[in-house]
Amino acid sequence: MAVQCPERLIFMGQDLDEMIADEVTAYLYLLDTEEATEIPFLLDCSRGSLEAGLALYEAMQRVHADITTFCVGDASAVTALVLSSGARGKRYIHPTARVCLAPFVTPVSGAIVPAEVTLLTDSLAHLLSANTGRPKAQIQADMKMGRTLTPDESVAYGLADHIMDMS
Repeated sequence: MAVQCPERLIFMGQDLDEMIADEVTAYLYLLDTEEATEIPFLLDCSRGSLEAGLALYEAMQRVHADITTFCVGDASAVTALVLSSGARGKRYIHPTARVCLAPFVTPVSGAIVPAEVTLLTDSLAHLLSANTGRPKAQIQADMKMGRTLTPDESVAYGLADHIMDMS
């Protein structure tokens, strides 16, 4: 379940599915007021539905306030896209977190055909390329091998901007 706290904070601490994407989207729109300048969004998701992640990405693009993303555990596959879709300069990763550019696995629910998997995976690679500045072919190769990145590597790769200062 996504949790909204009184401090205008969203925490997503379980696998991203359509229901969680809907909840987070509702919170984003609710918190996006004219007075809002920033919406903190904490992530700890090891897996997620690609369709749900792409829907959440689209909602993040429509919000006027800056979305500050914080990876506080894992961000794998489509949740790496969510992390990298925060406002430039406001994408953070915890010193013990990790990001995995995992290959897309078809969801258990719903029927999805191989051509659609290819299309969705290509869309994910394209968006990650736009967010990171990395060539799409490199992202596709890294996704295919399931590359896992440390916080330093995540910043160098362009998925995050800063490692959170814990002092």
